[in-house]
Amino acid sequence: MSKIICFVVLALASLVARSELPFEKSGRVLLYGNSFVGRLQEHGLFEAAVQMAHPEKELEFRSLAWTGDEVGYRLRPERYSNHLRKLLDRWPANMVILGFGLNESFAGEAGVGTFRQDLQSYLREMKRRHPGASLIALSPIATEDLKHRYYPEAGRRNSEIRSYVRIMSEVSSERGALFVDLFTPSLAAYAQEEAPLTSNGIHLNDQGYAMIARALSRELLGEETYAKLDFARAEVVAQEVRRKAQYVASVVRPVNTVLYFGVRGRAHEYDAEIPRFHELIARSDTRMHAMLRDRSLGFNPAPLTLPPLVERSPAKLPSPDEMLKSFRVADGYEVNLFASEKEFPELRNPEQIAFDSRGRLWVVTMPSFPGTIPGDLPHDKILILEDTDRDGRADKSTVFADHLTVPDGLAFYDDGVIISHQPRLVFMR
Repeated sequence: MSKIICFVVLALASLVARSELPFEKSGRVLLYGNSFVGRLQEHGLFEAAVQMAHPEKELEFRSLAWTGDEVGYRLRPERYSNHLRKLLDRWPANMVILGFGLNESFAGEAGVGTFRQDLQSYLREMKRRHPGASLIALSPIATEDLKHRYYPEAGRRNSEIRSYVRIMSEVSSERGALFVDLFTPSLAAYAQEEAPLTSNGIHLNDQGYAMIARALSRELLGEETYAKLDFARAEVVAQEVRRKAQYVASVVRPVNTVLYFGVRGRAHEYDAEIPRFHELIARSDTRMHAMLRDRSLGFNPAPLTLPPLVERSPAKLPSPDEMLKSFRVADGYEVNLFASEKEFPELRNPEQIAFDSRGRLWVVTMPSFPGTIPGDLPHDKILILEDTDRDGRADKSTVFADHLTVPDGLAFYDDGVIISHQPRLVFMR
């Protein structure tokens, strides 16, 4: 971490010095943007630093960032607009942080005119949507040269990105938004740090986000306040920020939205479950604010839970033998029971099965379907069933992954599996 401190101090010489921004008591900061902004909140250190600078103000950070978003192109599920309006009504903002430009820059020089127009319209819309709020526009970071044949060629990409950074600076000035250049310090950091700061040239790793968190908090807090921050303590506070960020992401982008507000939307489920997300967010904020006031408090990793929304009882199902008797099998075929809940109680609501090259059956289970109720513990899992004695029936079960939320598929790849764990694809070994 000491290396990060050194190169950030040097890199920030390129940023325009500003006095500390005004943060109001119980003020709310909304963040919009692409995956860079979303992961900035998930990392947690940026918010933790700002919160520690103002422990008495009980600030709230809420991220509306969405992977793939551009200023002129943002895909959302069907009927999402009503849900967004409810979130914005609940979260009036005093400060709005916007992070765009990298996705758009892949259009090259041919796209700069469109980007300028779209950014002007977007900032105009943000001022209309959040009257009186301070607007802060973050530039895209530079591309890191990892010298990998499948990764972007950094020199060419950075030349293109610079054009978009320049436009962001100009349009921000025209529209009264504070512009923060993250391109210059990130480029300097890549040159000074021995270990990579990105996973693929454009997505920051943990060390990279720590660098950006320091750069951004220093820019927004001012030199004097930034110099007083204890980043060792901020790392502890960031753990609660990460938990809160997961709850915020869950209410901003719920899984199986078709059942909340899509074509099969059920208002009674939306009205019963969405408020529980907000209660979890509030509880996490309360814990974090307590940690700011009392340095003796550490992060409590125990899951936050709420009273059950519904009481569950085991369903009465026919036995496997009874089910087999009900089958009508064509001549020349037979049906064999490989595994059931009778032998393996964790085999509940199987959603996908796949045999690997060793003959093991991988099963994606989703007992929470259509999704874990907010405040319940997630208990979807992936099982590996094996027939060790080769009698045609599984006799061994291994939990490969547990505490998942709506895993809806897997695919074997290399020495692990790619899991669809909404809203992301995750590689596990």
